[in-house]
Amino acid sequence: MSPELPQPTLIAAVATGIGLAAAVGLRVFVPLLVAGLGARVGLLPLATGFDWLGSDPALVMFAAAAACEIVAYFVPFLDNLLDTVAGPAAVVAGTVLAAATLVDMAPWLRWAMALIAGGGAAGLVHGTTAGLRAGSSVATAGLANPLLALVEWGGSALLAGLAILVPLLALVLAVALVVAVARVFRRRRRRRLLGLAPLLLAAALAAEPAQAAEPPGTPLVEFRIKDQFDTLHTSGAYRGAVVVVVAGDRQGSRYIEQWAPALRDSVADLIARHRVKFLPVAHLKGVPFFVKRTIKGKFPQERDKWTLMDYEGLFKLTYVMPDDHCSLLVFDRAGRLRMQHAVTDFEPALQDELIAAIRRLGVAPR
Repeated sequence: MSPELPQPTLIAAVATGIGLAAAVGLRVFVPLLVAGLGARVGLLPLATGFDWLGSDPALVMFAAAAACEIVAYFVPFLDNLLDTVAGPAAVVAGTVLAAATLVDMAPWLRWAMALIAGGGAAGLVHGTTAGLRAGSSVATAGLANPLLALVEWGGSALLAGLAILVPLLALVLAVALVVAVARVFRRRRRRRLLGLAPLLLAAALAAEPAQAAEPPGTPLVEFRIKDQFDTLHTSGAYRGAVVVVVAGDRQGSRYIEQWAPALRDSVADLIARHRVKFLPVAHLKGVPFFVKRTIKGKFPQERDKWTLMDYEGLFKLTYVMPDDHCSLLVFDRAGRLRMQHAVTDFEPALQDELIAAIRRLGVAPR
């Protein structure tokens, strides 16, 4: 039986393996290249049977693959396609690198630890970055994807280098990265459950016998959201008026441009009397934090053309608004939802119906 490593050496080996595996979750071939170079110059001890990582053919292959991978991830939408292939590859590469660093250990134990710690860390990190990229592709049409690719590439090279030179620091960073990943998944699950709440409530209400001929509509949600100029808007400012919510995601914005001006112009007199207030909302849930400033710059820069930047998806989740549509919601002066439509191209008949309802509610007593 091989002698056991002294405890500090074993801890360092485990830290190196997990750090390299986490780096693989960001880019598959960059950590392989860094690990091969580290082994070649004698900075990274390798387990028996893994000397090939530092061989000339392996280094040439890793360098070529890393270069192709880096360039390809700077191409929007091609990067999303690559994520589907890179997922399994990251788990395999993370497992191999973790196993390669666990020297003087029984093979069964080495591969078990490598699969659980190395493959698990690589898979978790890759899954999260792939999800962020998918959200960026939807929210920014891929414009922010190259910035995300640059962060991933730099982070992968830095984490891989630290795993070899300062293993314990790399382990701390890797654990922090995995914890952040777990929080992202938990937050997404919580938001999905929140999105189901209106459907469950509607089903419960539908199952109960009606208590009145016209039950009150869903109330206007309480909100505190900033616009593209960082001006805070609150639900309290809309009490006592008919509120017309015009909301949509990036794909739905082209329909908003067809509907919003026509509706606003048709009730301009009620708007001037503060009987009707329009509330434009942009669905931006899933937009990465580092592109928020870029997103703001794509909205109109005239102060009177503000839009709520709903990064949390409050309106979308509360009123179950579909993607790729313009959602039109009309609330009466008591703050109760009276009409809701998800529209695409302009429909004159529906516009007349909406204008008639807004005018009727705007002159009705509260």
